[in-house]
Amino acid sequence: MSPGDKPLVSLHGEISTPPLSKAARLEAGDLLRMLQKGETLPMPHSRPMPAIVLLEVFEKKTKETPRRVIDVCKERIRNYES
Repeated sequence: MSPGDKPLVSLHGEISTPPLSKAARLEAGDLLRMLQKGETLPMPHSRPMPAIVLLEVFEKKTKETPRRVIDVCKERIRNYES
């Protein structure tokens, strides 16, 4: 990590192989690296944020995020903040 990079935190173990295709994994990695370097990504990829916290990795098959994923993420961020 370069001195200017923003922190990247995973709150639930190590992410070794998310449920994504190889092309999607490469794109996600590129986007995360850009965020770490402080670059601004346009919607729908990202909103401005001071740090990057990975709460969950899942395969999104519909426009809506599943309630289970939202609940898990809320619990993890509560634990992270305490």
